[in-house]
Amino acid sequence: MSGVKCPVCGSDDTRIQQKTDRYTTPYGTAEEYQVEVVTCETCGEAGDFRDVNEAVASEAISKACKSELERILVEIDQFGISMAYLERALELPARTVARWKSGQRSAAPVALLRIVRTYPWILRVAADRFRPTTARKALLVAASETIKDAADSVGYEARVGTFREGRDYSVVATFSPNSASVPPSPALDTASTNAPTAFGSFVREGGSR
Repeated sequence: MSGVKCPVCGSDDTRIQQKTDRYTTPYGTAEEYQVEVVTCETCGEAGDFRDVNEAVASEAISKACKSELERILVEIDQFGISMAYLERALELPARTVARWKSGQRSAAPVALLRIVRTYPWILRVAADRFRPTTARKALLVAASETIKDAADSVGYEARVGTFREGRDYSVVATFSPNSASVPPSPALDTASTNAPTAFGSFVREGGSR
């Protein structure tokens, strides 16, 4: 018997168990932490009767996000993107990244860096003050590279072209085996992605300048 009082029935016939929880970030490692589960032997109610788990979970999340932020910054640097360029492109005050590293940050910088890590080309758009024409070009180039990488991963070479008709854009790709050991695939002979379905909302919302 733990002596912790049940908030439902008032009984102190309770027992405490430790349970391992895990918080995983998109680009970091999992942070494990222990939470407390109190079970009432009288009424069967179970939970965090002493309200201690929220603080433990918050500390674990903070550690995981700090580790993830540091890892993302290393990977961004490996992309050839300097921290000074990142700050200029996003119009951040000088040494903002250094302050983030030292722990002076909220959830917003982590979310921002996740976006940059997922779509590094967004910095080119930001550096050009988010001009719609630059955004459209960056998006189409990224789509083309994604198609090429996907084809290469299964032994095919992709020739990708982009076309414009009015305010709509299309990405068209043709595929051929990289070597004689890869059999021709009718499904990959020709593939077309039309902007109104894949990119249309982005393109049209951006307008033009």
